[in-house]
Amino acid sequence: MKTRGLGVWSSALKLIGWLSAFSNLLIFAFTSSQMRAWFPDWYSDSGDGKSVMKDSSAADVMFTLWMIEHAFLLIGFFVRVMIPSIPRNVRIELLRHSFFLEMEASRGRFATMKRYSREIARKSTNRQNSTSSQSANKERKIRESKPPGRMYSL
Repeated sequence: MKTRGLGVWSSALKLIGWLSAFSNLLIFAFTSSQMRAWFPDWYSDSGDGKSVMKDSSAADVMFTLWMIEHAFLLIGFFVRVMIPSIPRNVRIELLRHSFFLEMEASRGRFATMKRYSREIARKSTNRQNSTSSQSANKERKIRESKPPGRMYSL
């Protein structure tokens, strides 16, 4: 079975894409050493050589994640708005193709209407001819069936 598009899967894939950006951001924030390099005062060293987030900096980390997430969402929105889903030259070709199809269809409709009007005119002419010849035949039969009239002279 062949379909024209992805249908409902298109919106599902878009949702997965947006959710993956958020999950990747969480992974970046809580497992990457890059956050520790950018904001070293939010982390402290534990006794075993690992850096741990300070209790007081959790709100700062969440706010920073929220800001980065919204920046990504805004950039993604602008990319979707600014870049058309169908390129301009393809859209023009599609419009041109649909215009030519409509022109061919209208020519076909005109030819069909012309052919039907000829057939209707021919049929109505045949009916008129047959009706007039039938009425002439009826009048002749009526005249022939009447007995000849007597003429009286005064």
